[in-house]
Amino acid sequence: VQENDPASNYGAAREDFLERVPIPISQIHPMPGKSSPEHGALLYHQELETYFQPEKDEFPVFDLIFLGIGTDGHTASLFPKQGALKEKRKWIVAVKGGNPNVSRLTMTYPLLNRADRIVFIASGREKAPIIKAVLEDTKSRLPARMITPLTGSLTWLLDQEAASLLSR
Repeated sequence: VQENDPASNYGAAREDFLERVPIPISQIHPMPGKSSPEHGALLYHQELETYFQPEKDEFPVFDLIFLGIGTDGHTASLFPKQGALKEKRKWIVAVKGGNPNVSRLTMTYPLLNRADRIVFIASGREKAPIIKAVLEDTKSRLPARMITPLTGSLTWLLDQEAASLLSR
């Protein structure tokens, strides 16, 4: 979606966070919203390739990735039971899902899980059951559960309501 659309994650991130921190504009890379999803995935891959300049067949490594979690366990537009969950080679893929059920771009697990630091942020009682499932059910295959940094760290920032069902 376009960055001024209320459903835009980038628009929300810009307004709530990016405009409030001293980060160079050259280090902000929103996903394109004006192309077809498949073309947008290619354009964003090319932008990341230009910025990170990884070795051939290597993935870029982000310093920090902030993620949210949906009440269905999705994260980064990686929705349950979608083919994108099995992607091993592509950095960015087009998907359709969520609420609203629209076409989106998402980073894949191989890209996300290479980050140096990943931080999940969740708030509200409606998130408590899914937070419990993701953090305490070791057999869970929910998309957020599959965020497992290869060498980096994973941190969960939860308000009291989102953490209310955790046993720890």
